[in-house]
Amino acid sequence: IDGKGFSFTPTALFLESEQSASVGFNAIKLTAEQVAEASARLSPAARAIAVAACTDGDKKQALESIKTEVDMRPVSKEVTGDIGKSLKNIPPAKFDLSRQVRVYSTYIQYVEISMVGAALQRQKVALPKVFQSLGSEKSDLQERLKTSFTLIEKGDALSSKSLEDSVNKLREIYTRPLGKKHGRVMLKSNRQVFDEAVKRLKADLVAHAKKVEESLESHIEKSITSIADYFLPIIKENPPEELEGALGLFAEDDEQVLKWIKRHLHEVFPAAQKITKRMEITVIYKDVTYENLNEKNFIASVKEAFPDFDWEKVYQESLAVSQSKEGR
Repeated sequence: IDGKGFSFTPTALFLESEQSASVGFNAIKLTAEQVAEASARLSPAARAIAVAACTDGDKKQALESIKTEVDMRPVSKEVTGDIGKSLKNIPPAKFDLSRQVRVYSTYIQYVEISMVGAALQRQKVALPKVFQSLGSEKSDLQERLKTSFTLIEKGDALSSKSLEDSVNKLREIYTRPLGKKHGRVMLKSNRQVFDEAVKRLKADLVAHAKKVEESLESHIEKSITSIADYFLPIIKENPPEELEGALGLFAEDDEQVLKWIKRHLHEVFPAAQKITKRMEITVIYKDVTYENLNEKNFIASVKEAFPDFDWEKVYQESLAVSQSKEGR
């Protein structure tokens, strides 16, 4: 109307609140010519007004040649209806929570570390059904037998106990639990140190797997021999029908019976290479999301997990950084 105007940038509420202390300008004053040109680009009507208000012939011609940048086609009810449905189905995140997501996701990250397939001391081999009802003596071997056989004894050199202790120690040092519902989080500033420690653990697991592969086969053979020797007199005293059906007259031959027992045991014991292929250390990272912050007690849990962190200060510093970047 009066030829005066300003070009300004609204507050980016996704990054900062309206109440944030400004560290720079968000508007510039325009000249009368700039106001006229900017208005002319808005719509044919705005361009006509700008042209009519202009008294300079050359400038008026320049305004008339400006192409309108805003599409003046009417928006149908179908389009506005679709927009309404989209907003209802996927409502936009609240700006204050979005800003907090930005802050918290900068400093913390979900992480889960686990080791699978290496705990040979807890792996069991199901005995062939033909053996499960045999034997009654109480001995160290009998304690390992029952209806299944523990792959290695407790305290065996192939146990993964030391590796498990290392994984647990790494988890306890660098991650903090936020409760069963939220899982564990880690400070992102520790990510590089954590990744290097995981890399070393994986190298240790590779070395352990190689050791297992080199000696487990002989270990398994030793176990099979022990089990076969244990069951031989029991089976000889009360031979199962399967034995008689397989050996006939040779069911009385100790060597043949041992061979029959070992064949059944070899069928249920795993190959060492198959076991080592299942050994793995996995690390899963996930970022903090809007849904996390929207959950009850999440922020309180984070502050409790890292009590030495001044989260309010972190939040304000993050705002200052984002504002200074925009100012530049």
